[in-house]
Amino acid sequence: MYKVLGMIVLAAAVMPVVSRAQSPDDRMCRNGLFADDDVAFSLARVGGSERLYFQDDSAGCPARGEAVCRQKAYVVPGDVLVLGKRLGMFRCAFYPNKVGGSAGWIAQDRVEDIPVESSPSLARWSGAWVDGDDRIHITVKGAVLHAQGEAWWPSKHPLPTEVPGGANEGSFEGSSAPDRNVAIFTDGVCKVRATLVNALLVVSDNRACGGMNVRFAGIYRRKP
Repeated sequence: MYKVLGMIVLAAAVMPVVSRAQSPDDRMCRNGLFADDDVAFSLARVGGSERLYFQDDSAGCPARGEAVCRQKAYVVPGDVLVLGKRLGMFRCAFYPNKVGGSAGWIAQDRVEDIPVESSPSLARWSGAWVDGDDRIHITVKGAVLHAQGEAWWPSKHPLPTEVPGGANEGSFEGSSAPDRNVAIFTDGVCKVRATLVNALLVVSDNRACGGMNVRFAGIYRRKP
């Protein structure tokens, strides 16, 4: 099912695995963990006339105010965000782009909700979905979805100087009858949760789908 990098010490030093147990509370909102939240994901468009900066989730943020919590990453009016959990007047948001994306807390009053299809047809799931090198191919078989996925860490073709033993690999294959816009695929100990949010697929897993640090978690787009 997967290959584990022989130099475990090296891999752990480069990028330690972050587990849910390490999350201090529901204030955590950042890249790499956004899709792990078990919430009803939605979409929103940035309103207003000025940049909207993402805010940090540490050191008492975002409650301490933008002057302290502002990140360098920002979005502009008209950009579309994926929204996750709430924290008072803030929403955990992710902006997908060609190089991955940015995540952080944003002020709820700066965005306008976009309707999300709550019970999409099976045909809406079908296709090859990509997030960087990672792939999930979904087909319709009768009344269920069938998914096959492949993922790598740190990438599919890392430089030998960075990862001498080659990439860690992971894969899964399974079927699911979606519950509204959520489908859960199980392959042995591996469990993958996919939420269809209009033209985006928000994916998380249980960290048991491949070699060290391999995750399917992310925001996937359908390949043209």
